[in-house]
Amino acid sequence: MIDKLKAIRADIDSALQAVASKHNLASLKCGSVAYTMTTFSFKLDGLAAGGKTVEAQRYESNAAALKLPPLGATVQSGLHTYKTVGLNTTGSKVYVERIPDGKPFLVPTIIVQRTAVTPGKAK
Repeated sequence: MIDKLKAIRADIDSALQAVASKHNLASLKCGSVAYTMTTFSFKLDGLAAGGKTVEAQRYESNAAALKLPPLGATVQSGLHTYKTVGLNTTGSKVYVERIPDGKPFLVPTIIVQRTAVTPGKAK
C-alpha cells in the first residue's frame, strides 16, 4: 500500500501544479496521508503567491536569537550548496533546499550557524 500511495501522491502533486498555476498560488501539494487497508486521505497544503510558510515565518522570528543568517542564505556543506527555507518547531534544525534541484533536507542549526556563506533573498 505504501508504494501505491507514493505513486498516487506523485501523480496528484503533478496535477496540482496546473491548479496552482491557474489560481496564482506559490504552491499546492499533498501533505500528510492517513490510510487503512481499504481507505486513504491526503491533506492538501497550499501557499498563496508572495506568502511564507509557517517554517519560514518561524525562522525569521527566531533567527536573531539563534544567531542564524537571514532566511534564504546559502549554506555550504560537503559538496553541495543549500538555501535556508525554514526552522523546525524546536529550533534545533533548519529546513534547507539543495541548489539547484530544490531537494529538501533538515540539518542541525549549528551547521547553518557555522557554514552560512552569503545572505540571499527570501521567497
